[in-house]
Amino acid sequence: MLVPRDSEKLDDEVELVIILEKRGVHVEQKEVRNIIAAYTILCDYSERAFQKGGGDNG
Repeated sequence: MLVPRDSEKLDDEVELVIILEKRGVHVEQKEVRNIIAAYTILCDYSERAFQKGGGDNG
């Protein structure tokens, strides 16, 4: 991962990602497993200073 030189507050989070096999709207709890294709994890990095306008992210 490349970190910008003027990075001030790099945060990271590990998130659970659920990949859906098909679209579901107002799915009943007992039917949820029928639309889930897979699970995985994602490491999400955010430069908080850039999000708040405190750095040059261009």
